[in-house]
Order: sequence, then structure tokens, then C-alpha cells
Amino acid sequence: IQRDLRDVVYSNVIMRRKRGVSWASVMPREIDEIINLDELDQVCRQIFYVDKNLRDDLELFPDSAVYHVEYENLCGAPKIEMENILKFAADNNIQLQAHATEIPQDFALSKPKTEGWIDEKEIIRIDSILESLR
Repeated sequence: IQRDLRDVVYSNVIMRRKRGVSWASVMPREIDEIINLDELDQVCRQIFYVDKNLRDDLELFPDSAVYHVEYENLCGAPKIEMENILKFAADNNIQLQAHATEIPQDFALSKPKTEGWIDEKEIIRIDSILESLR
């Protein structure tokens, strides 16, 4: 599932600050390059590199073995997204077992609530760091 990297960064920064920890979540392969950076630079690069590591790893598999889901699409139309997943599986001879569960028509797109945790200057800096990495 692909989610907007800014939202992932915001969530990670908020989680760190709420828990009072200096690291949260998965370490990228580039951990040695980022471990001593300041918090915002470190988190932006952590999230960017973890995403890049996953995308690089997925390149090792044929397209018929990987289905990409956009978080926004899943939230906006979960039933359609599930139908697309089932079709992808069937088209690629992947056996899935469907469960008789009601799928909602849609559900709210979860956006991190930055207020009180990340100020406006930090949001601008996060955007700038992520932009420089692309």
C-alpha cells in the first residue's frame, strides 16, 4: 500500500514525540547515513529510504506477482479496490480465499493531526527535505 510520504513522515514525527523516543518504525538500509541527523532530516530520509528499499525489492519480482494499492484509492473505494485485487489474482493464477465480510462503500482518509505536534515551519521544512530527495 502506497501512502503519501508526507503523511507517513508526519505520523512518524508525531509518534516519536508522543512516546518520547528517538527512533520509531523500520530502519532503512541507509541507517548509517541518517542515524546522526537532526530529527526532521532523519525521519524524512528514513521514510524516503524505506519506501525506496521496498520499491527496489519489489523490482526483483515479475509484475504478475505484485499488485500496487494507493492508500487514497483504498479509502475512497474499498470495494472497487478489493475487486481489482481479486481480478489481478485471478488473471495471474494466484489463489485467494474470499471471506464473506461486508466491505464499506468508503471510509475516511486518515490524515495525521499535526496541530500541537508539528509547527508550520517544520511542515515547510519536511516538504523541502522530501522534495530534495525526489
